[in-house]
Formats: sequence, structure tokens, C-alpha cells
Amino acid sequence: MRVLVAIDDDTLINPIVDFVAAAFSHHGTIIKLLHVIEPSQVTDTLTSMSGHGETRKILEERLRSASTLLNEVRNDMHPKMIPSVPIEISVLLGTPHRVILETAEESQSDVIVLGSHGRGDLSRLRISSVSYAVLSHAECAVTIVKPRQWVEDLEDSSKSKHAGAQTLV
Repeated sequence: MRVLVAIDDDTLINPIVDFVAAAFSHHGTIIKLLHVIEPSQVTDTLTSMSGHGETRKILEERLRSASTLLNEVRNDMHPKMIPSVPIEISVLLGTPHRVILETAEESQSDVIVLGSHGRGDLSRLRISSVSYAVLSHAECAVTIVKPRQWVEDLEDSSKSKHAGAQTLV
């Protein structure tokens, strides 16, 4: 099984690592950790203010930081996985949902795992726009990992509004 794990930032690392380790720690699994840097967020503002030299420095720093982050995630994940599961890392530039989808297709992923902060309110799922775009267009299975506190808050609000009802997340 090929599992593509898209890591946005460090806020959802623990739930994602725990989920991936529990669900995919078996022989024949290949894990690919991916972080996507959207250059337009860096370049548009800085190029207009400082020119291309500063933009390049900041982009290089973001690439180094992302690589460090993914190496830390791999180091956290290795002890939770069986030793035969390889964990690759990749830092790419581009529009996040497009890069995730292209990488999943190129690597023939069976599943994409990504986190969602729940900041958006897309239908009842309350997932981010990147998560929603990946979920809507992926040709493989997609698992969205949410922060435990967000799920608990959702369950509490559902129980108070609908006595006896349970929220399935």
C-alpha cells in the first residue's frame, strides 16, 4: 500500500502520526511525507517590497524549514511503525491541493492522509479548502485527520442540541 501523507504545519503532526502508525504499519506499506510550499504567498508581497533577492532567501529558508519539519515527523513516526516500512520525504513548490493530487497520481498512492484545522465550514464537514479540494478530486481514498479537541467540541455541541444523538466523525 502506498500512503501519501500531506503535512501542512506542526499543529496536526501528533494526530496524523498516530493515525498513520495505527492504520498503515504493516509489511508492503510505503509512506511518503509531503509538504507543499505555495510560492505566491512569499513572492507577491516581498517582490514588490524588496526585489527578487529577498524573495529567494525567504523561499530557501521555507524549504529548509519544511525539510526539517518532515525529518522530525519521520523520526517521530519510525518508532511507531514496523521497521520494514520506508518513510520518504518530499518538499515541493506549488498550489497545495494540485501538488498533493499530482504527487498522489505520480506515486500511485492508494490513500492520501491530510489534516484539517476545521477553520472552514464547508457543509457539515468543516474542512479546509485544501482538504476539500483534495477530497473532491482525488482518484484514491482520502482520510482527513482533525484535531481531537475540535472533534470533542463538535460532539459536545451536538449532544447539547440533540439529546441522545451521536455525532459520527
